[in-house]
Amino acid sequence: MTFDLNVAPRVLQERKRKVIMQVVPSDSKNDLIMDLLRTTAAQKVEHVVIALNSGSGDLSKFCSTTNIPIAVLGGDKSILLQTFSLFSSIRRFKPDVIYFQSYIPSFLGGILSLIPFRSYKTIAVRHHNRNHHFLKNKRAILIDRFISLIVDGIVAVSKSVSETLIMEGCNKKKIVIIENGLNYNRFEFVPRKLRSISMTDRLEILAVGRLDWQKNYPLLLEIAKGLEASGIDFAISVLGDGNVGERDKWINRTESVGLGNRIVWHGWVRNVSWYFDNSDIFLHTAADEACPLVHIEALFSGIPIVSTTNGGCKDVLKSFYPGIASDDPKDFVSAIVQMKDHYIDFQKTAISHVLLAKERFNPEISAKLYFE
Repeated sequence: MTFDLNVAPRVLQERKRKVIMQVVPSDSKNDLIMDLLRTTAAQKVEHVVIALNSGSGDLSKFCSTTNIPIAVLGGDKSILLQTFSLFSSIRRFKPDVIYFQSYIPSFLGGILSLIPFRSYKTIAVRHHNRNHHFLKNKRAILIDRFISLIVDGIVAVSKSVSETLIMEGCNKKKIVIIENGLNYNRFEFVPRKLRSISMTDRLEILAVGRLDWQKNYPLLLEIAKGLEASGIDFAISVLGDGNVGERDKWINRTESVGLGNRIVWHGWVRNVSWYFDNSDIFLHTAADEACPLVHIEALFSGIPIVSTTNGGCKDVLKSFYPGIASDDPKDFVSAIVQMKDHYIDFQKTAISHVLLAKERFNPEISAKLYFE
């Protein structure tokens, strides 16, 4: 376990202010937590961050520059040992409220909720929706239900997640819906200018997401086949990486169905904003989502969106786009063709959404609910 000891004593000295602990999976870059801790509301309380595993270190660097104590427990420990290490951190920093961000931290939160006469409140933050049900992972579903039963409260990051929790037997009085917030000013989007797309122009389509089952890339391939059959000139750029060999698998699969000249699997890229700025349509085909950050980024960029309504997608898109409530590739192809034929109109609408999205997903809003 490692601590930033230069700032740790301050938390114990200023007991007139509430102390809030955030338990996260690792100290890798975490835009949600970092944006949350930058807010005005965050300045009114003291913070401690506990990372279960070591990662890229971006979160540790952020905490160091903002004078927030952070401890990295180390990923080579069992759940039991991590629980003991976490309990030691709790005794050290004496938090009033602990937010357990995502699945494994929430499981530890459930275990720590069993301690009698504790002085802290445990809040599990649910960042997944129905993926355990899709995978038919009975053990994970059982743990989800254990967490919901034992912790003091639950933050659901979308209405869909709340509905899943209730379906799993969670007391709805325990649930508070707090949508994810992102700081628009972190992004380097160039204000979009209206442009028309002629029948002969190539349509640049962008998809962003980790290469795993949840993003439903087989549907993207079927959509590409449909666009090819329709005679549209198009190209799809896919940003995101996955497990070792996953990108190569999709490159080979794409070439095997004759779409190698249509779809480029870029893997992880640093300048995601550039791709949003230089694409015509954002396409999202996920089988399930909780509160997809990539939708918020797309809304910030002003790019027209064609997306499924699965899971939290419909919640983020609410008041912006109707979405597509099916997994039929023909429906996606039809929506893309219609968008190309009336691109100026769709682009005007997308640009008008930028200000509304900046207001709705301002992290100051979620911070007030977390910290006040």
